[in-house]
Amino acid sequence: MTFKILVLLHILSATIWTGGHLVLAIIVLPKALKKKRIRINRKL
Repeated sequence: MTFKILVLLHILSATIWTGGHLVLAIIVLPKALKKKRIRINRKL
């Protein structure tokens, strides 16, 4: 039972982590490269 919960939490965490990186790679990075700005703007 404990192992199943840990696996579920691991999969959920990995999904959130991967989703965050996809948002950065698809939305934030192209905007930063287009504007040639290094500073991260908090407005998306």
